[in-house]
Amino acid sequence: MSGRDSVGTDPDATSSADDRAVDTSLARRDVLKGLAGAGAVASGVAGADRVAGLTGGRRGRYVVGVDPGHEAAAEAHAQAQSIALWLHREIDLGDVRQVVAGWYTREQRERLRRHPAVAYVEPEQFLEPHRPTLSDPEPTGHGGYPWGIERIDADAAHADGYTGDGADVVIVDTGSDPEHQSLSANMGVGGAFGDGDCVETERQFATVDCNAVWDDDQYHGTHVAGTAAAVDRALDDDANPSVDVDRVAGVAPEATIHVANVFEWFEDGNEWVPLAPSSNTADAIRWTADQGYDVVNASLGGPNPTTVIEDALAYAVGQHDVVFVSSAGNDGEVCDQDPHNDDPDDCVGYPAAFADALAVGNTERDDTVNPTSSRGPEVEVAAPGTAVLSAIPAHLKRESDIVDGDHWWLTGTSMASPHVAGLAALLTAHTDLQGSDEIRSHIRETAADIGTRDVESGAGLIDAATALDGSTAPLSVETFQPSSVGQSGATLEGELLELGGANSADVFFEYGQEGSDDQQTTEPTTLGETGEFEVTVTDLDPATTYAFAAVAETDAGTDTGEDVTFTTDEPPLAVETGEATAVGHTSATVTADLVELGANDTATVSVEYWASEGDDSQETEFRALSEAGTVEVELTGLRQDTAYGFRAVADSGTETDAGDTEAFATLIEDVSRPTVDRTEADSATFSRWGDGYRIRAAGTSPWQRPRDHHGYGAVYGEVQGDVVVQTTLAGFRGDHDLRTAGLMVTDDVLGGGGVAGDLLLAAEPGTGLSLAVYDDDSREYETVAAASPSLDGPLDLRVTKRDSEFVAEYRRPVDASWQLIGSVTVPAAGFTQHAGVFATGGHDTDRCVADFSEFLIGETGVALLPAAPTLPLDVEMTLDLVVENADRGIRSYAATVEVADTDPLTIEDVRLAGDPVYQSVNVRPDGGRATIEAGMGESGLEGGDVRIATLTVRTRGEGTAPVDVPEVTVVDDATTVPYDVVSVDGADVTVAEGVGPPPVVGTDRPKDLDGDGLYRDVTGDGQFTVADVQAFFEHRHDDAVLNNAEYFNFAGSDPPEVSIADVQVLFEELVASDPEVAAALGLDVDDPEDVADLSAADLARALERDDAE
Repeated sequence: MSGRDSVGTDPDATSSADDRAVDTSLARRDVLKGLAGAGAVASGVAGADRVAGLTGGRRGRYVVGVDPGHEAAAEAHAQAQSIALWLHREIDLGDVRQVVAGWYTREQRERLRRHPAVAYVEPEQFLEPHRPTLSDPEPTGHGGYPWGIERIDADAAHADGYTGDGADVVIVDTGSDPEHQSLSANMGVGGAFGDGDCVETERQFATVDCNAVWDDDQYHGTHVAGTAAAVDRALDDDANPSVDVDRVAGVAPEATIHVANVFEWFEDGNEWVPLAPSSNTADAIRWTADQGYDVVNASLGGPNPTTVIEDALAYAVGQHDVVFVSSAGNDGEVCDQDPHNDDPDDCVGYPAAFADALAVGNTERDDTVNPTSSRGPEVEVAAPGTAVLSAIPAHLKRESDIVDGDHWWLTGTSMASPHVAGLAALLTAHTDLQGSDEIRSHIRETAADIGTRDVESGAGLIDAATALDGSTAPLSVETFQPSSVGQSGATLEGELLELGGANSADVFFEYGQEGSDDQQTTEPTTLGETGEFEVTVTDLDPATTYAFAAVAETDAGTDTGEDVTFTTDEPPLAVETGEATAVGHTSATVTADLVELGANDTATVSVEYWASEGDDSQETEFRALSEAGTVEVELTGLRQDTAYGFRAVADSGTETDAGDTEAFATLIEDVSRPTVDRTEADSATFSRWGDGYRIRAAGTSPWQRPRDHHGYGAVYGEVQGDVVVQTTLAGFRGDHDLRTAGLMVTDDVLGGGGVAGDLLLAAEPGTGLSLAVYDDDSREYETVAAASPSLDGPLDLRVTKRDSEFVAEYRRPVDASWQLIGSVTVPAAGFTQHAGVFATGGHDTDRCVADFSEFLIGETGVALLPAAPTLPLDVEMTLDLVVENADRGIRSYAATVEVADTDPLTIEDVRLAGDPVYQSVNVRPDGGRATIEAGMGESGLEGGDVRIATLTVRTRGEGTAPVDVPEVTVVDDATTVPYDVVSVDGADVTVAEGVGPPPVVGTDRPKDLDGDGLYRDVTGDGQFTVADVQAFFEHRHDDAVLNNAEYFNFAGSDPPEVSIADVQVLFEELVASDPEVAAALGLDVDDPEDVADLSAADLARALERDDAE
């Protein structure tokens, strides 16, 4: 194929003037060299890389091995990273080797080779799957299994209980179908190494649907995985009755399959071919070892050895005892016919030819070696590899020769190798053999001599039954269905099937809610022989599905039965009484919460209410509910100033329930009384001062009137809109010449008209309280309402303004309810007022004092900001919960935030402001409700508009989601008294399709991180990093970018268009915002010339591209 000639050779033997010119152009500024160094590792080479020239010419893909024991290893490793034109990946092989793979120019490679800590610089090798050939249908064995399973007696091993349960097998290949019916039950985890992600496309027989990035978009890896560890299951051959098949199973049908997709797509002329770069393969081998897995099957190879794979095998096999099984190759006939091949019996490919690999040859049904099987002294054993039936992905379905929809016959050493890998898994799980050497030796020693040459089949044909002969049946336990399942308990049952050679075993159950990681364990019971056992568990949640499994444990190991699920019984019908809200003088709103329907389809919900105990109750209209929910009812026609009791009632026809009794009291007058912010005044004092009199209040400035105005004084503050003015009149002292004291509201405190106040709520010793309004015509105050409470002791006074209406009230501080004095409408009342405390007295005394213990003015509100954002689908953003006008700081707070409709939007997380000494955050699992509570201790939060929490929300579907704050309490930091919260404003979040640009890379949409309309997070991972600049440069000509230029107009062009200038500006913003990136690039952020003089040609040359604009 095109480009293969250069794969195994180092092109650095020649040089040219053109090469040197290219390298010189990079010396000025390695912009994207730095991007790769500061960005994410293992990003992979773009899928459009061609095979031709990957390791040839003046620049190409190379692998650098650094000796970790050398004193200059760190320097060499950093140099290999930093000078790479493009970084492909890094591989940590511990004390064996540190590896860096990437694109390097000739001069860069020579520079690395001269470094004393660099062990090698070798071209990236490109391995192929050992391509099998299609086979005619092959009859099954006598037991109905694929003939290879029966030929090595794997079916007999299964019958004796040897299934590989507990072993982990890694398939290093083209990926594997994770949802295949013969594989999914055994599928573990997987990974795509390099740019090996599954590619969704149209194929001849079906569409390739990628269920994971490591899914198999070809067929090879799926077929290999099935031979190694497919589940034991019956096949449906009705679709092809001419084919005689009954069952399918892998050699180790209960081993766990893990997948490492190491292949990438490369262009070869007019077609694309899959190849596995050597660094991808080495990294997959490293991953296997680091995960602690047992066996690797690698049915792939190439003609040349690669040091990086040899190092990876030294790490995985030599240091972590991984058993590495590899196919010898399918070049037997090729080697026979090649006139340049001196020894046709020495053509085993790599990595199978490495000493740490177990190389496998391919036998036919009559035990002869298939002529295509590569021969050589490295072949250790042989296994069935001709006309092997195993799994294939759905996209390879054909009209004929297909069994059960997704199984097919293939021939090659690729099919033989997984037979051996499956046997290694059986030995790992069921014998005391330790490590790669012991298992490989045992496989050779128990192989059957089939009369072929050693270079063809090594020690012979593997034999699972003989390899496992003499092994004790493994420890085994089975889970049964539970009994006596109730609302809160069940009896779990199981059976100990085998003791595994031990004298006794401890048996118990693991159980928990299905899908939850929170598992509980019953007390163990010791059994000295096989038999059934049971345990009753209690305290289960009703109407909940639980999963449990029986477990047996001995000193030698543990076995766990299959999970069994059951669902507890439904709970009884249940209703709860909510709180009364919006209580007025003749109305109130009450709620009933249906919390459980139990086994009922519907239930009617209503509210009973009554004026006092013993009175006849009334009941609201019934409302039918088919699921848990809240019924809100407005009660009207109530009596003023009356206590009421109420409770929620539910009736399903077969069950009834009633909630607890709650109470509320109606108001005396239906007056809107917004609450206020607080400003403390220790005392307000009226006294003689110079030529006049004055009144003082703590924290405010005194205001005085001339003496000829009969000693009037006030302390005031400016207010706007609808407010409440409130004070506590603690008492009078020296009252022989004190006339009145109290609250005033005025439009003209300092006006020249001589008006002391437009409206007064006055307390007069010996008389009582009066509400008076100043009459401009008579120039007198006219009393509009009065009350006569005792003025001995503290008295709360307040005036509420709503538009032009003023309402006066009083109460004793110890009382809960306010008493109405009266109200008055002042048509001329303006939006801006002055309000405060006042006192009047005689002409010449300084012994008259009115004590005001506190003065309250202003209003506090709570809001979610931003109030009305519009967002695209499937993004996260934040909403701030802000307390407005919290002038005295915040000591503690509690709030509830609810999303009315969770289809468009859900709450994901809540972060609290400051450093609370105690805190509680609870987000309901469906994301529809969050409750928070926090105490700030002595430090508190500073006053003003204070953000107390930040909510992270995620968009789910189109629509508008109201986000409300139904409950909030805020305690101030100065007096530790709750603020009177006047208003609570939620947010309306609109979610719409098409807001913002579509995905540029992968499936995540770009994000606008700061709300300025520009989407700097190009990759959509929630942060602005080097990877975003890299992705934007690579994809700036894609339709997703060009058709959405307004979102990527970083350079501010008018009209918006995308050019290299936008890449330059985005890169400058990254460097300016992140000192670590600037340092990694060697740039001085404070030097404009060092950052801002990037040209299009600079960026293009740094990327080694020819598309500079």
